[in-house]
Amino acid sequence: LSDLHAAIGIHQLRKLEKFIEVRAQYARIYNEVLGDMEEVELPPDNPRHRHAWQLYALRLNLAKLRIDRKAFIQELRRRAIAASVHFLPIPLHAYFAQLHLARFRCPRALDLYPRLVSLPLYPAMTEEQVQYVARCVREVLELSRRRTLMVRGAQSR
Repeated sequence: LSDLHAAIGIHQLRKLEKFIEVRAQYARIYNEVLGDMEEVELPPDNPRHRHAWQLYALRLNLAKLRIDRKAFIQELRRRAIAASVHFLPIPLHAYFAQLHLARFRCPRALDLYPRLVSLPLYPAMTEEQVQYVARCVREVLELSRRRTLMVRGAQSR
């Protein structure tokens, strides 16, 4: 690091405990609002360990949804929410893909990848913003559920 970056980093470290505390509170809000939804799996949180909540990586249960991750993210963006995907499995990186290392395909990562969505989670958010994001995620999931029910109902007639 340059001296300037190191000076900024040292200053930011003084705020670390508060940042983690705020992120943990926001993760609890997401968990409370989304915890009863079968369309998603919440990020694992082991009470025996301290979680930094650097990301809130929601896992979509695609078998319960009528939309895929791309449509889910688009629906959130229409509501001014910047959800994203933070991880690309190693076999999908250009360098590794060209090596054709089939025995290192990382099947679990590749299976999880289409389901992962990172919700906004940063200390500068307000609790109201977190509540808004959580309500919108719930709304999109409920709309997808209703579409599933409507499609199933139409098929059974």
